[in-house]
Amino acid sequence: MTGQQWIDAMQRWVDLAREEGPECDADTGNPWALPSQQEEAEPSEYYLSSLVIARAPQRLLDSRKREVDYTVCLPYYVNVGKKRYRVPAGAQTNFASVPRYLRGLVGRVGRWTEASVVHDAAYRGDLETYVNEDWVKWKGERDEADRIFRELMVEAKVGWRRYPIYWAVRLFGRSAFSPKR
Repeated sequence: MTGQQWIDAMQRWVDLAREEGPECDADTGNPWALPSQQEEAEPSEYYLSSLVIARAPQRLLDSRKREVDYTVCLPYYVNVGKKRYRVPAGAQTNFASVPRYLRGLVGRVGRWTEASVVHDAAYRGDLETYVNEDWVKWKGERDEADRIFRELMVEAKVGWRRYPIYWAVRLFGRSAFSPKR
């Protein structure tokens, strides 16, 4: 199964779930969606939708031959400052890229999961921004992607772990950033 076939299958699954009624709708409590930060904290002006992801049945490779584990099934929206961003359906993520020997300190998922998905989309060239009443590809630099990541972690109330996560990205993330966006 190719990556595009997987994305098409996930879209059919999402369409079917919406047809079955509100108990399966991502907007009203999809049981397969990751819990939103909004459920754990007060309502947020940053996180605007629920993150709905699916695990690939096999490991996929992105355009730079990096392994990815999950696909975003529905567009995911966030606000940072005065800008609105969207991770489109079909974007791929591996959540937080944490070496195995550090996963006892910082796991691949946690309160930083949503921020990691947005960050992965920015680094892979999938992130979109709302400009002049239209969604366009985000053309920001790596520093801005890391700033967005940090601000989303603050909003998600990530405690002390946000510091090693952020600085690991700043120190070791350069090779993962795709300038060909």
